[in-house]
Amino acid sequence: EAEAMDEYLCPNCTEAQTAQGYESASSSASSTQATLCRADYPLVWRLLETVADHRMSWPFRQPVSLEEFPNYLEIVENPIDLSIIQRRLENLEYQRLKDFTRDMSRLFENARLFYPRDNNVYQCADTLEKIFEHSLAEVRAEIDARINGRKVSESQTIDSSLDIDTDQLIDVNLDVDPTMFLL
Repeated sequence: EAEAMDEYLCPNCTEAQTAQGYESASSSASSTQATLCRADYPLVWRLLETVADHRMSWPFRQPVSLEEFPNYLEIVENPIDLSIIQRRLENLEYQRLKDFTRDMSRLFENARLFYPRDNNVYQCADTLEKIFEHSLAEVRAEIDARINGRKVSESQTIDSSLDIDTDQLIDVNLDVDPTMFLL
């Protein structure tokens, strides 16, 4: 059953991600599910820059050296680094915020999978993930506000267009012979 799905997250992982502030593919959170629009990309860029500019991001800026760690690909199936995430963002490959957060989450998970708990890179991943989660909450709030603001303004436009005064009606020329419309 899991192999037939596009994306499978075990129940434990789903609970852990939700607890960490990440949303699963089935989540109903509007900022996570909504398609990113042009106004959202500066927010996502800010999120990436918050992580990439941090002094503890040095291990994640470039791919892991396979010369230095020849067994890396035996342990980490889907390697990713900040340069890949940046390129995807530049190419507008992220359709939804959840796509971006999935890559960021994988970055941190890969570090914890490969490096021992007492390793500097493991600790950098933990620190950066906390910073990312905090910034992600702010970005989600901004995107939700935009989405909800748009919905409100659209409904107000519809409501106000139905609620007009008679003095707003266009003057109709009454010189028209009404019998002209009779069959």
